[in-house]
Amino acid sequence: MKSIFLVMGIMLLTPIASFSAPVSEDIHEQNCKDLYELAEAVMGARQNGAPLMAMLNDADKYEKNLEKRKIVKAVIMDAFKESKFSTEEYQKEQINEFAKKYYLACMEMYL
Repeated sequence: MKSIFLVMGIMLLTPIASFSAPVSEDIHEQNCKDLYELAEAVMGARQNGAPLMAMLNDADKYEKNLEKRKIVKAVIMDAFKESKFSTEEYQKEQINEFAKKYYLACMEMYL
């Protein structure tokens, strides 16, 4: 099984570092889209059977920035608190709901 970081690409996480910096609304929205994509990829991997420890180890291995790594690991751990489904229909719904939760929380943070 490929690493979650290889599947989604390390570059996806680059803009997340600017969450705390004063930036434009366009950057805020891009940060939230990036977080959505991260959550979508993480839950997709979880629904496809990726093991928790492998995903956490990948976060340590591939994400050198401590703040980004904390975000990635928090999303991974949250994904494993959610149910894993066996049917594709429910897996897609779970992935969408999980990613949507992160996007909405992120956008509300900037209001």
